[in-house]
Amino acid sequence: MENIVPDWFSEDKVTNTYDTREMLVGGGHPVAKVLEDLAYFEAGDIYELVTPFLPAPLLDKVKAQGFDCWAKKEYDSLFRNYFCRIK
Repeated sequence: MENIVPDWFSEDKVTNTYDTREMLVGGGHPVAKVLEDLAYFEAGDIYELVTPFLPAPLLDKVKAQGFDCWAKKEYDSLFRNYFCRIK
């Protein structure tokens, strides 16, 4: 996780936000939904994923699919993870 805002990030390019906190409390897993959502993203579009922890395995999966990732820790139980298609 980097504290430096990447060059590709801009709030106005966020086209979709998914807050996983309620799903996770209920025992769900967001991986399939996130990957499905990202399948339709164009280069430069940004996806925001809100989580109560740093979802490192999911970040690795998203990177393997041609996205750049940046995670911003708001506080101990709130992370904003941003994905931008680079390929």
